[in-house]
Amino acid sequence: MVKLIHRSPIGDLEIPTVLGVVPPGEPFDVDDDIAQSLLEQSDLYELAPTPKPPTIKELRAAAAEQGIDITGLKTATEISAALAAAAAEEAQK
Repeated sequence: MVKLIHRSPIGDLEIPTVLGVVPPGEPFDVDDDIAQSLLEQSDLYELAPTPKPPTIKELRAAAAEQGIDITGLKTATEISAALAAAAAEEAQK
């Protein structure tokens, strides 16, 4: 799978193998062979930027905002795991 975005001047597009319509600039997933074909239209399609992971400061702020105790957690991985666990627990309620 490849994540692409489109820059169509006409707005939302229906893209083969993608369910629904895709707004310009919104990332969407397509199979490698479809991506290769779409990327040949370089004026319309491009690889979606890879989102950078949140910083420890951002993770700590998210934990504080959600009332999650992260005392003793020092790494981004530890804090991310605590946030994920809290989200999973909340989803089960």
